[in-house]
Parts: sequence; C-alpha cells; structure tokens
Amino acid sequence: MIKVVITETGSVEVKYYPTHNHVLQVADLKHQPLNDATNSYIDKHIALGASPRKILKTLRGDKFARVNRNSSQKLTRNDFINLKTLRERKRLMVAAKSLSANDAEAVKMLFERLVEEEYNPVLIYKPYKAELQHGPQSAINLPQEVFMLGLQSKEQADMMRMASQTILIVDATHDMDQYGCKLLNVVGVDELNRGYPLAHLISSKMDEHTLKYFFEALRLRLPDLEINCVITDDDPALINSMNMGFQELIRHILCDWHFKRTMQAQLHSKVKETELEDQMFKELCVIIDLPQESEFKLTLKAFINKYENGKKTKSFVDYFKTYCLKKRMQWAKCYRRFPHGNVETTMYVESFHNILKTIYLKRKPNKRIETLVNLLLEVEEDYYTRRQTTICTVAPREQYFQYISERHLKGVNIPCDDVQEYDENGSKYWIIESQSIPGVQYKVFRNSDTCTQPGMCFFQCHATDCHDNLCAHMYMCTCPDDILLCKHIHKVHSKFYTSQDNNLFLSDEVQFHYNEEEQTSTTTTVNIRQEKEEADLLKSLEELADHIKHDSVKQLLYPYLRSNMAGMLAQCRSVVNQADRETTLPEMTATVQHSSREKLKCQVPAFQKKKMSKKTLRKQMSRAPKLQERADIKTALLSAAASSTTSDSVDPVSSSVSVVKKSPNIYGPEVQFVPRPIFVPGKPSTLRDKHNIQIE
Repeated sequence: MIKVVITETGSVEVKYYPTHNHVLQVADLKHQPLNDATNSYIDKHIALGASPRKILKTLRGDKFARVNRNSSQKLTRNDFINLKTLRERKRLMVAAKSLSANDAEAVKMLFERLVEEEYNPVLIYKPYKAELQHGPQSAINLPQEVFMLGLQSKEQADMMRMASQTILIVDATHDMDQYGCKLLNVVGVDELNRGYPLAHLISSKMDEHTLKYFFEALRLRLPDLEINCVITDDDPALINSMNMGFQELIRHILCDWHFKRTMQAQLHSKVKETELEDQMFKELCVIIDLPQESEFKLTLKAFINKYENGKKTKSFVDYFKTYCLKKRMQWAKCYRRFPHGNVETTMYVESFHNILKTIYLKRKPNKRIETLVNLLLEVEEDYYTRRQTTICTVAPREQYFQYISERHLKGVNIPCDDVQEYDENGSKYWIIESQSIPGVQYKVFRNSDTCTQPGMCFFQCHATDCHDNLCAHMYMCTCPDDILLCKHIHKVHSKFYTSQDNNLFLSDEVQFHYNEEEQTSTTTTVNIRQEKEEADLLKSLEELADHIKHDSVKQLLYPYLRSNMAGMLAQCRSVVNQADRETTLPEMTATVQHSSREKLKCQVPAFQKKKMSKKTLRKQMSRAPKLQERADIKTALLSAAASSTTSDSVDPVSSSVSVVKKSPNIYGPEVQFVPRPIFVPGKPSTLRDKHNIQIE
C-alpha cells in the first residue's frame, strides 16, 4: 500500500509500504502479481501461437476435475487467471509488434522496409494527406485525402503473366480496416484450376480516376503483359480504369451470377406479379446461357416482342433495352466463344475474400492498415508455398483422361472432307462441319506448334494418331465443348500435324540413388553452412546491440524490439528445456466409419417446420430453371420467333467484328464479320494491337 501526505507547504509526499496492515484472505490472491515463472510460461505459449483457452486449461490442469473436487485443495494465484486477462495480454503482445502506435507512421516504416528488398513488391504508395511516395509520375495529381498502397511480389508477377493469357478476375471487398478503405484484388487461375492472388490494392477511393493509377503501375511493372480477357461484376469503374491504366481496350465479360441477380432485382421492382416475374426470369436465364448466336438472336427478339407492350412488363423491357442490350457482348454466353478458362463468374475472387476474412481474420474486424499489409504478405507466402508443394504432386482427375480418350475416338472418325484448311497471313486455321448440328461450322486455331508450358501441362493426348504430343495449349476451338481438347482439335492435329519432334514432353528422369561419398560430402557441407549461419547470427546480434543505444530506436522501436526479443527468447528456452513427458497410450478401435468427404448429418427437428412466408416463397420461385424447363422455354421462344411476322432481327456485336456507323436503333450498331481468328499469339491485330476489332 501507499500513503500520500500533503504538507503545509503544499508539497506531496508518498510513502510505500511493501506489506499489508491486515490479515490476508483468499480473496486477496487475485490482486497479487503473477510470479516470473507463470509470466514466462504465458508469454512463451502466446509467442508460439497457443490460444488463451488452451493456455488457461494447461495452467489449471486437473485441479478442478470431477475426480479432484472432493479433496481439500487450496486456491493459488494462478486459479484466478481468466480468459479476459489472457486475451488482453495477447492483444498487447500483438500490438507491441507494431512498428509504431501511429498506423500511418507504421505503414510508412513498413513501406521503407519493403522497398529495400531485392524485388520491390510495392506498386504504388500514397499516404493520407501527403505526396506520392512511390508509383507512376502521373499519380502526383491524386487528391491529398486519397490513400493508396498497391502490392505485388515477384512470384505474383510471374503468375500474372501466365494467368493473363486466359482470364483475370477483378473485384473489391470492404470492411478491411477502421478507416473505410477497400481492398481490390486481382486473381488468376493456375494449371490446377485454383485461384491465385496476383495483385492487391488498399485504397480509400474506388472510382475509375483513382484505380487507373494502380493499373498503370501494373503496366509499368509488367510491360510485356498480354491480357486475354477480364471478368468483373457490373461496376463499370473497374473495366474503365483498366482500359485507361493499360492504355488498351481489354476484352471484358460480366459475371454471370451478378448479372442474373441484377435482372432478378429489376424484375422484382418493376414487375409486380410474382408468377410473371418468375416466368420472365427463367426465360432470361435461358437466353443468357444459349451457346449458339443464331438461337440467341431469335429468342432475344421473341422475348422483347412478347413483353414490350404489356402493362406490367413494359417498364422492365424499357430498362432492358436501354441498359442491357448495348452491353450484351459482355453477358451473353454465345459471345464467349474464345479461350477464357470456362470462367463465368467472379467466384474465384469471392472465395479469396472469404478465405481472407474467415481463415485469416477469423471473422473479426481488423483496425490497422499495417496489420492488413502484413496479412496480405502472409497470404502471398501461403499461396506460394501451397503451389510449390502441390504442382508436382497433384494431377488432374482420372475422369478428364476418360473424356479426352472419348473425344479422340470421335475426332479421328470425322470425315476428312468435312475439314477445310485455310491460311491467312501465315496464320493457319481450319473450318470443320458439325457432326451433330447440320449447317453449323466450327473454327480451330493453332496457338503454338509446341506446348507453351512443358512440365506443367496435364491435358495431353498420347495416342498414336495424335503423334503422342497433343496438348491443350496448342489449339483452341470455337465449339461449346467444356473439355479443352475437343474432338475437332483431335481431328486437326491427327491430320495436319507435320512436326517430327515427338519428344517435346519428355524430360530427364530424376535419378534416385544413394552414394556414400556424396552423403559424406553433403554432411560436411551442412556443417559448414550451419557454422556460417551461426557466425552471421552472432554478427547481427552485435549490430543490434549497437543500434539499441540510438535515441531514435529507443523512442520508436523499444516496444517492438522488446516483444520480439521476448518471443524469440521464449522459443529458444522452449527448445532447449524441452523434456519428453508424453506417455504412449493404446490405440482405440474405430467403431464408426466416415468417408473422407462426408459431413455431419443435421439433427432432425422434433417439431414441424413453420409455414414459409411470402418473401421466402418469392425467393423460392425466382430460381434458375432446371434442365427440362430450359428445353421447354427454349422451344417455346424459338417457336414464337419462327411464327413472328416481323423480319427485323437483333444483331449483337461479335467479339471479332468491324463496327459500321449507321442510323441508331435499340439493338446497337450493325456489324460486319471479319474472317480472322480472335487471338493469335505473336500476331497483334488492329484495335490497339488487341482482339481483331476495328472501329471505323
């Protein structure tokens, strides 16, 4: 206790009494400080990542177990430790690792540390109410209130070069810090059909005039980047900023799920009849998913003619013609007849957002930008580690090999007379008659004479007719087959492939053998390396001891250093003083068998379910049509189009077209088809060197 006395002169005297002046009770134990051993134990396990509940359970042991409750045990100071205390200590230890209590200063110090790395992962950095620190010179015009920080590691840049040949998925998420900043993520798809984060941007504004500087920084970092396609939600700021940042017109498609949800919301607000709303939504789903352009134009025309004069539906049809028809190239499936990895939604990036918030943040709100930056760097390391450990061990499913074999047999049986070869400016392509739909033709383009990704190509055909070297990276076809190696590609390759190099996919086999001399040499090398690492570590500790005496380090970094040193010392003590206390127990026999993918079954409720509300029923009705419903709706729309007396037709713009300016109409400009391949690697086309689209 302490005694405070104010003297006659006004001075204050404080006297400390190290002992109590009363008899201590058991309740006074919770006010006593923890001993050094307990503090060291708690700090050690927090540094090792143990949860507060696990630490508390370990401290108490079995003292309060049911078998020990009848014994007369005295309470100790450790018995009064609770979860709240441990969680607060863990929070303080995490906060002590921050470079500064001021988040802005901590982010700046983190930026200065990152730019000193061999490969600078910072794309752009503009602090709040400060000048541009790093990035394109054009970004100096950013307002003072804008904060921007873009990140991309070297491995992410390499992955972006590869993934951009197929498709890039771009989307933003919110609630990532206490300042209202949003996180923009660019995600690609790797060879194993997994999403891979390629670049990140933390920004206080997400308009197109701000985002363009981030994409400009990406263009300057990767000047050789070729983007085949981009998919986003229905936010025009994303694609507009990408076009301005990369200084080219990028091929763009809309997320199928977001667009259908928009149509569902517009139908619900403009069509006041539930059954009619459900019918129109199902018809729109069928029209959107049609793979043939001719059927799409006929059914779209029939849909508009059917509902444009109705009192309840005219409002929606007017909205649809005003805002949706002009961008039908982005949402109609029949205009996605180019290689885009069969990606129809932005679920890859949405899944990444869910992993970020659920796995890493544990659905807990984050406050500091410094924490978010460190988290993104940790996520990048985890994704890189997962890719390196699985790329050589995970193979595609055996079902794909069966699909490829089936298409090979169908392809070699296609009559040779149904295949015509063409050569335009040195670029070969083939036109093949459809074997199932009379009058329909498909084009096969050659992307490369050899595999562009040897060693990581899993979709191959090793049949003799295909010369034992056909892979999915060599050709692309305009048919609607989801399998990359369709039967048309098999036919073209088996008939027209002339290369004699059939060992393109063979690589030197790894030799596994044991050599005693090499083993001895390896052991000596390891010992030398460990001695060198020990010397380097001691040298670093001496340098650290010199820096600790500096005044600026004392003011800024002492809490950070103290916390890290405590954690490192705790880990060292744990390794040095570790004792084997585990006892071997007999194995238990499993009595219940579960499959690897089986989930726990839900408990059947003991009461009857409540009657569904009207809102629930409406949601139940506004679902996409089933397979048989799709066939019936498609037949009805085509029949209505065939019986229509009008001769006007909807002429959507194709992905490979030449736009001709004529009198405006509700269906947009008329088009002229250009008989050229959509994309030929190494042969840029006329629209800003992209995609063979020429605007006159």
